[in-house]
Amino acid sequence: MRVRLAWEEGLALLAWSRRGRRNAFDRAAVASLTAALADLAAVPPPALVLWGEGGDFSSGADLTDVRALADAGREEAVAYSAAVQALTRAVEEMPVPVVAAVEGACLGLGLEVALAASWRVADPAARLGLPEMRHGLYPAAGGTLRLAERVGEGRSRRLILEAAVLSAAEALAMDLVEELSPPGGALAAARARARALAAPGAAAVRFLAVRRAGRGEGWERALLAEREGFADLVRRPEVASRIDAFLVGRRRAQDAPRPPTGGGGGPDLALGEARQG
Repeated sequence: MRVRLAWEEGLALLAWSRRGRRNAFDRAAVASLTAALADLAAVPPPALVLWGEGGDFSSGADLTDVRALADAGREEAVAYSAAVQALTRAVEEMPVPVVAAVEGACLGLGLEVALAASWRVADPAARLGLPEMRHGLYPAAGGTLRLAERVGEGRSRRLILEAAVLSAAEALAMDLVEELSPPGGALAAARARARALAAPGAAAVRFLAVRRAGRGEGWERALLAEREGFADLVRRPEVASRIDAFLVGRRRAQDAPRPPTGGGGGPDLALGEARQG
């Protein structure tokens, strides 16, 4: 995955691109993004915009990485969950407002990253969800907690258990995103929102810090439980079987003859990827 950091009219833009995989996050991408966020936190800009280039925010964690954990030791599985939790924590603990520009697929780990931002702007055609249950897993980067903060405990439980994938309009109606952009305008709208959120200066930064401080020790215990539970689940034989079946299906789709007309990118191998409906 290509990770790019740019400065635009006083704002920082952290963008990523992984062609043919709909911006699925592999382990190297998780490490690169976490390091870039640490560098930004050391010398923070007025505000930060997160954006997946190429039409998708991110279709989720790279499923090949997750499948490898099924054959690894428990410590490695815990370490993987700790790494993706560190990425979302780095987003959330940026000492400036962070705005996610959501286009296309924003699924699995992709949505967990967006949930950690201060504000989410979605294109009307975006799809958002945490569909890990389809593989016998659950979100492992803090999504079990942050989704409940956004939409409420009952609604969060239903969305995760049903592996629901929402339209942008549905996400807006339940406060999963704060605003919809004009079609094709998510990045421009996110830039405008970032400038607006940065305008109060220190007050906005202090407010975000106070909100995080109110969580207490229970939040850390819940994150630990999320890591431990994920490590137990990902090594179960039925999870490996589900992932293997998914990978086989995706490879067949990749090898199938393509129609002479029409668009569409190559298939991704992402944990969050799921058909809507």
